[in-house]
Amino acid sequence: MTDDSSSPTTLTIEPVVSWPREVRPGGRYELTVDVHTAADAGAWPFPHEEVTIHLQLFCPPGIVPTLLTEPAIVLHRFGGTYGPARYMVTADDEVTSGDLRLVLSNRSGVPFHVATLAVSAAPRTPAIPKPEEAPARLEHLTAAARVRRATSVQDRLVAAATDHAENSSRPAAPSPAPREQTENRAEPEVLRFRRPDGSPTVWEVEMAPGPALETRNFRTRYGRYRNAPLAIRYAIGGEAAELALENAVGTGLRMLRRFGVDRIWPWEENPPRYPRELSRLVGFDVDHDAPFSITLEFGRPLAGWQSSGVPAVLSSPDDLRAFASGLVRGLAMLDRLGVVHRQILDNTVHWDARSRRVQINRFEYARREGEPRGRLARVRQPEERTARDWEAPEQILGGGLIDPRDDVFSVGCAILSMTAHGLSLGPDGLPDLSASGVPWLAYVLDGVFDPVDTRPTAADLLRRLGKSIARDDLPTREPDIFQEGRTEYDRIVARRDPQRSLAPRSALLRPVPITDDAPSPPWPPRNVPDRPTRPARRSSRRRPGPQR
Repeated sequence: MTDDSSSPTTLTIEPVVSWPREVRPGGRYELTVDVHTAADAGAWPFPHEEVTIHLQLFCPPGIVPTLLTEPAIVLHRFGGTYGPARYMVTADDEVTSGDLRLVLSNRSGVPFHVATLAVSAAPRTPAIPKPEEAPARLEHLTAAARVRRATSVQDRLVAAATDHAENSSRPAAPSPAPREQTENRAEPEVLRFRRPDGSPTVWEVEMAPGPALETRNFRTRYGRYRNAPLAIRYAIGGEAAELALENAVGTGLRMLRRFGVDRIWPWEENPPRYPRELSRLVGFDVDHDAPFSITLEFGRPLAGWQSSGVPAVLSSPDDLRAFASGLVRGLAMLDRLGVVHRQILDNTVHWDARSRRVQINRFEYARREGEPRGRLARVRQPEERTARDWEAPEQILGGGLIDPRDDVFSVGCAILSMTAHGLSLGPDGLPDLSASGVPWLAYVLDGVFDPVDTRPTAADLLRRLGKSIARDDLPTREPDIFQEGRTEYDRIVARRDPQRSLAPRSALLRPVPITDDAPSPPWPPRNVPDRPTRPARRSSRRRPGPQR
């Protein structure tokens, strides 16, 4: 396309807006605006490499916006931006429900899209008690309460032994327990974070005793809220760890939206919609000094079971079949979501021996299907593989596009590792099916370790196991929060112009064409500076010439 006004160059973009759906009097919330090119945008049509999109935000009475960045987004020809535009939205005491109006304009100041963002006002909440007061309530717990609050069998035995000693020589007047006896108790801690829908909330979480699990990039703490097991994971490894955590949060939000549960808590689902085979994001705070996410994680990592002896855990064929069926079902769900995990390892797959359920956790390095495949492995060559390296050969070497069958290879390794003989490697460095000692696995995992082009899918493995996923359990398409308003707009346009046909689009906000070189309005001219200046007064004086 040319750059002249008779045939302006256009590009289809998809705005991505994060805003508070609910505000409370006195609350402060962050609103971010970003854009990316649509999937069907085609080649970059402009002669220059960057396009600037200007923003205007109009708020109803009671909501005051404050700019944190420039009110503009710069879109690069390769599809990315230099960061979103950020606003701080403050609600005063007289805030009411209404709509935020976001106007997108080109560099000439011509609006090309208006987004209406609904906001509801909530009543003021009572003050929350200070966090320092919470641990004092645990000092005089009864013996039975301490046993109930223990988080493991070992803690229960320690608490029971302590209670037995205290009951045998308890003084007449109650007194606090010694410090060495209270260190292993679960103590509450106040967490302030954002729900998946973006609204802030506060929980009092019973944190598990003992030190946190720390690696080079992440620190993980465990706790409970409403008897739900939580994993609070902090990014401590610098910018790379923070980007990985943000990727996990983004993946978790997409999965919640696809199952329609991004605005309700897990205990509010009736019937449950989100699959238990996948860990569930319940909150996050990426603006914290140490950004963190909160997920529901059941069971115990396979690495923990292996340290205590796998044959004692999955000694029965029923347990092994339940493990294989649950793991393959979770992978089939990810396949329907278009998500490739890329880190199916012994520390990201959990097994709950009591309920006989599997869960896939840790989506820090997950990617969408069809993205470029980069190297992500602990070894550099497939020949260097050990029994703990479950990555597919194409993932070790990199190159090509990410395929859901990359995870199928890793799932096959995980299943073999839970057999009585464990995972054995053949002379070619690939897992040896015949060494598992389980005849039916040779049929289920047939072709799993072949090249990716001929490898079976997760749905194929699930079918071989005699399992299926009900239609009601499958994820839906990406929800469109503006569909109702857009349908009404299309109906109004159709009444005014019956000959006009409007094709539906699906995006978080409707993809809109941005015309960067549209005809300019009469004022201001195209060559005005970015910041308007007051025109100079005309004077009859003659300006002095240059001095000689």
